[in-house]
Amino acid sequence: MLIAVVGMNHETTPEALRERAAPARDEVTDLLRSLRRSPAVESCAVLCTCHRLEIYAVLRERLSGLELLTAVLADRCGVAVEVLRPQLYLRTRTHAARHLYRVAAGLDSIAIGEDQVLSQVKDCYADALSAGTGGAVLNELFTEAIRVGKRIRTETQLGRYPLSLSSLSVDVCAAELPSLAERALVVVGAGVMARLAVENACARGVRRITIVNRSSERMFALAEEVVAKFGPPRPHTARLEALAEVLLEADAVICATGSPESVLDLEMLHGPAQSRDAVPLVVVDLAMPHDVDREARELPGLALYAIDDLKEIAEQNRRARAEHLAQAEAMINEELPRFLAWLESRWVVPTVAALQQRGEQVLERELQRALNRLESGPDADSAERRRRVLREMGQGIVKQLVNRPISCLKRQSGEDLRGEARLYAEVAVELFGLASELESQLTPNAAAGAEPSSVEAVYGSPPHEGRPIEPEPEAEAEAGCG
Repeated sequence: MLIAVVGMNHETTPEALRERAAPARDEVTDLLRSLRRSPAVESCAVLCTCHRLEIYAVLRERLSGLELLTAVLADRCGVAVEVLRPQLYLRTRTHAARHLYRVAAGLDSIAIGEDQVLSQVKDCYADALSAGTGGAVLNELFTEAIRVGKRIRTETQLGRYPLSLSSLSVDVCAAELPSLAERALVVVGAGVMARLAVENACARGVRRITIVNRSSERMFALAEEVVAKFGPPRPHTARLEALAEVLLEADAVICATGSPESVLDLEMLHGPAQSRDAVPLVVVDLAMPHDVDREARELPGLALYAIDDLKEIAEQNRRARAEHLAQAEAMINEELPRFLAWLESRWVVPTVAALQQRGEQVLERELQRALNRLESGPDADSAERRRRVLREMGQGIVKQLVNRPISCLKRQSGEDLRGEARLYAEVAVELFGLASELESQLTPNAAAGAEPSSVEAVYGSPPHEGRPIEPEPEAEAEAGCG
């Protein structure tokens, strides 16, 4: 079994492809069940947020399983696998587990330390359980990642210093406007930055939100996403042509369009700004090029923040949170071995049980054979015959228990092309507690003046000494599928 994650995010894949690949809420169950029907997939979960789409899976077969996950994402994007592969990241085993821990803790987000992603990880896990695509390993992985994410939020202050421009835009509005939750917020745009601004505002309790956009389709889609994630009320929507009218009721405006020209000029802002009393109309311009006429900064009753203003605040926050970021990473390093130990035990426990069962089977067979021999023959009651039968029974038990390990050691020694015979021998010494017996085998050499050390004396120098080192198997990829 192999834990793996194949995904795309804001750093690896263009927004257009991510939007095309992202499944609608009612598509997730079908996608999960479709993946689970593959013989290569033991269990799976799909994590979809505004800037990432990831498939977590426990695979029965590495190559075909990873190819399947990649092909599914390429199919959803509508591009060839060869085109999408360089824009994906792939992590397996420990690296996949660590990645999920970091995602749940908000360490892999645009806004480092954001808390919304933990809820999204919980939803992802719940979807897998609902679709019946969970499994023991996947369940433990998500349970532990969620627990560690909660711990990091409780014991560090990562979320205290927002870094993304979208979260900072909402923070600026809150600093300028007392009781932000009761204020009217207008978000101009419906792309990633606008979406994040809306989500951050909703997370702060703002419910009077109006989304203004040139494209009705994207505007309506964003409004529906907000309802799905945060519940009612549904944000109001308005076409860009109605922006001047919408501004009359606004307390704060966040602009994040892709327009090559200003969408808020001096004339449009003059009336709303002039009508303000003690509390200004707060306008935050996240666009590049600017959405807001720079001359509006001089208007009385208006507080205008541009990207450069926010970047300065973000840098201050980044320095303030450096200590907490290191603390969060240290917590993950502390917690991850707990899951890895559990994962290893998944193999050890059944192996121990199988070993005990094998020993009992051997004992039962040899005991029955000995009893049959004792109960037959002319001298069945003689002490000598009983001794002989019991000795043969013991020899039979020993033979059946050690013959296979001995054959394996001999075969490995004869076919040793990678220097692994010595490793097999060391494992045998450890498993069967042969240290003292091995030393007695080495006594003649020691008497001759060569003081050998344990297994190395019998099996020679380390496997790579004196000959070129053969390349190790290809290491698991940390990023990129190609």
